[in-house]
Amino acid sequence: SSGINAEYGKYIMADMWYNVLKPRYGNKIKLILSDTDSFVYGVETANGYQDLYDLRKYMDLSGYDAITVLGQFKDTSKRKVPGLFSDEKPEEIIMEAIALKPKMYSLKTQLLKCKNKDPEHMCDETCKYGNT
Repeated sequence: SSGINAEYGKYIMADMWYNVLKPRYGNKIKLILSDTDSFVYGVETANGYQDLYDLRKYMDLSGYDAITVLGQFKDTSKRKVPGLFSDEKPEEIIMEAIALKPKMYSLKTQLLKCKNKDPEHMCDETCKYGNT
C-alpha cells in the first residue's frame, strides 16, 4: 500500500534527521523545508559535498556528473537503492531558498554546467543560474 510506503519514508527521513544529521552538526544545521519525500537543510561546514560523501552509506550519489566539480563525489554503488537519499540537484548548487509551506517554495541555484545543447552557444551570466 502506498500509505505504508509513505509512512516508512517519513520514518527514514526522521531517522536521518534526528539520529545522523543533528548529532553530527548540532546547532550548525537548520531544516529549511521538508516535503513528502525530501528535505532541504542549511549546514555550516567546511565542505557539504564531502560531508555527503562521508555519509554515503545513507546516500545514492550516482547522479553527480563526472565533468562537474561534484564528479569527484560520484559513487554508483548504491544507484536507485530504495530508502537512500539522493541529491535532487546533482548538477546545481542551491544558493538561496525561500519556503512558505510544503509545495510552495523557490530555490535559486548555481548551474555547474550549461544546459544549452547548441554547439555554437557561448555561455554568459544567464547560464550560471537556475530557478525552481
